[in-house]
Amino acid sequence: QKRHKHTPESSCSRAEDMGDRGPSRAPSQASSLGSKQRMVDHLKQQKAEFEQNQKAKERVREENERIKQKEREIKQAEQERLRLETLERPKILNAKREKLIAERNTRRLLQAESSEKILSEKAAEIAHKNELRTAEVERYREIVQAKCESRSEEATAVERKQEELRRVFVYLDKNGDGLISAEDLQKRLTSLGCITRTS
Repeated sequence: QKRHKHTPESSCSRAEDMGDRGPSRAPSQASSLGSKQRMVDHLKQQKAEFEQNQKAKERVREENERIKQKEREIKQAEQERLRLETLERPKILNAKREKLIAERNTRRLLQAESSEKILSEKAAEIAHKNELRTAEVERYREIVQAKCESRSEEATAVERKQEELRRVFVYLDKNGDGLISAEDLQKRLTSLGCITRTS
């Protein structure tokens, strides 16, 4: 702006100019003030939006940080779990192995008990059969012995009869020739008194 010297003429002329242009410049100043107010409002709105965007970005950043922290914790927990599993795996395998061995031993004991029971049952059955056979053999022996005794008695009776017949034969065979003639029979009967000489 050019500076003018304040002279009475210039002052009067400026006043005249202002008097002449005063009513025309008031609306332009009002519009300028309105545009400035709108610009201020717009800047305030932009500032508020910028602050909201910054807060939203900060929240997103914090949320991402929490997510990352959670992921790190999860990863650490997973690594710790794997480490513990690695450490516990031999114990688990040993426990499973011991369990399998115990089950195998139990099955063997059960099989042994079952086999022993079967063997004892078979032994008892064999003993019972042997007892039955022994009783049957004893019964047969008694029957055979009884039959032998009966036959022995019969043989003795036959022998006794044969001896008696032999003695009678020898007694009747007076001349000892092994034959009994009518003459020998007559003499023996006569000597016994069964017949008389005349008859």
